Amino acid sequence: METSSHYSWVKAQPFKSLVCHLMATHQLPWRVVAVAAGVPSTVVKNMLFKDRPRIRSCDAKALMRLASGRMEQLKGMVADPLIMREGLSRLGSQVPNAARLAGLDEFSARSYLERGFGLANGLQQAWLLAACEARGIDHDDIFESARFDCEDRLVDAA
Repeated sequence: METSSHYSWVKAQPFKSLVCHLMATHQLPWRVVAVAAGVPSTVVKNMLFKDRPRIRSCDAKALMRLASGRMEQLKGMVADPLIMREGLSRLGSQVPNAARLAGLDEFSARSYLERGFGLANGLQQAWLLAACEARGIDHDDIFESARFDCEDRLVDAA
């Protein structure tokens, strides 16, 4: 496990302001901003609510990338259908609410669950992953399951 001495650190205040700006401008909860940036949610949560004086420079850079065009890139990217299906299936009975929050209609959510494809974008995928995380479902579990499913499909096709 790496200790804090292995990281370079920067002052958190400018990035706290940046996260607040992203939340207001794009009408996103803090957890979606964290997932979209690829920053651990605890970093953003602690920065916003525990007034941490510093953050790792790698997290600061990820937040800057999100603010300087990555958000628009996510809106233009196609969501990974395996991750979408796995995330929706893990939510179970909470799918309608999570799908609505992610901007998916019922048909799109059902399409991912039943057929394994749909028309979501990268930001909608970030919303879904944030909804999963809020309910205690780990991203890594979703990615791992999606990866194994992909490998199974490759074996079946061979």
